[in-house]
Amino acid sequence: MFAAFDRPLGVQVYTVRSLMPAKGEETLRAIAAIGYKEVEIGLDDAKKFAAVLKETGLRATGSHIEADRSRPQKLDEFIGQAKELGIPAIGVAYVTPGQRKDPAEFWPRFAETLNWSGEQCKKAGLTFYYHHHNFEFDPAFRAIDLLHEKLGKDVKLEIDCFWASVGGTDPVSLIEKWKGRLFALHLKDKAKDTPDSYETNKLKQEEFLEVGAGVIDWKKVLKAGVDAGAQHYYVEQDYTPGDPVESLKKSYAFLRTL
Repeated sequence: MFAAFDRPLGVQVYTVRSLMPAKGEETLRAIAAIGYKEVEIGLDDAKKFAAVLKETGLRATGSHIEADRSRPQKLDEFIGQAKELGIPAIGVAYVTPGQRKDPAEFWPRFAETLNWSGEQCKKAGLTFYYHHHNFEFDPAFRAIDLLHEKLGKDVKLEIDCFWASVGGTDPVSLIEKWKGRLFALHLKDKAKDTPDSYETNKLKQEEFLEVGAGVIDWKKVLKAGVDAGAQHYYVEQDYTPGDPVESLKKSYAFLRTL
């Protein structure tokens, strides 16, 4: 007998970015009404909507930032904001094509920046993490392998199951490889016959699906996540066919059947 997946579910607020400027409070209330308990939310939005987060009981458990070792005062600002807002973890979510145009030169240096950021966060009592996409799996230079080797204990990984799969890597095997070093999983599904690719702009919007509507084996993913010590489970759907709140409802309903 397998126990049902009953960990708290969260939402990466990027999913509802089109609604937040005009309907932020309403949207967060709708997310809470579905049954989600956590949000991964930008620091500015966490401050702007602090009252409604408190009202709904939604816990802001992570926030994406930029990491730049050449501007340590900027990281200090992010750390200060996170601590003021009660957000326990901050992480870096993306590096531009321009930054990584010379991968052999960029990624080792970037790993050092991540390690430095992780050390600063650890001193401040925060968790620090990195969120990958598909370009880290490019066979011409598999940055994900370099990161596994070079990142220290103060940097956790946020595994995006969709982007790993698009990058030609089984999310379950990736989760198992990073056991004990995970911050969270991003949950979104992949359409059948989506080709492998190594740049984010190669994807069609219709290839991003609600959890359970595509080809990823979520029973195996979630079991691996629990076994590997993932702390959070955020639904994130970069593109939805209609109202993103409706897509979040579908993902939640499916996840609670597992």
